[in-house]
Amino acid sequence: NLQYNFYRNVVHVNAILIANKSSQLRIDSSATLILKAPLYLGKNIFDNDKLSARIWIMDGGTIDVEGLFTIHNGAFIHIRKGGHLILKTGYINHGANIVCEGKIEIGEGCAIAPNVMIRDCDSHIIIGQEEKSIQNIKIGNHVWIGQNAAILKGVTVGDGAIIGANAVVTKDVPANCAVAGNPARVIKENVYWK
Repeated sequence: NLQYNFYRNVVHVNAILIANKSSQLRIDSSATLILKAPLYLGKNIFDNDKLSARIWIMDGGTIDVEGLFTIHNGAFIHIRKGGHLILKTGYINHGANIVCEGKIEIGEGCAIAPNVMIRDCDSHIIIGQEEKSIQNIKIGNHVWIGQNAAILKGVTVGDGAIIGANAVVTKDVPANCAVAGNPARVIKENVYWK
């Protein structure tokens, strides 16, 4: 914990990074982690858990932690060059994977289940397309994302939405709606969860 908190490119605003001993944090020389609230990296449920929570922020990338946020063991967050991830409050469960090359914002009180994938980019150039496609993602407040769901580039998820397990979200999700399927579609409106 002391090593992480004294990284020269970790900016503290009355907050600290609390890391499990198996966690891994790599912040390249011109990348930044801004802590406005505590970040728990590598929360684990089992004793002697060998999984690690991993964050890699490449040059020019930024993570802003604006509220108390927990990243469980086995999750991987990769901020590519120029990427900007904003975390408000909530948690990311084990096996979740976030790849950010543009901007991803996760709102307040979000629950992200195991093995969820969130990515705002293609990662590779597609033949016939001149450059990689990068489109921002915004996940509203109090959103529940079910196990194995995928949130893909260019999507906005409204406040209070529920993303069903195994859903592949390729289009915007209205507030207080439940979506499911591949591609995800609205299956219920006016939903509320706690």
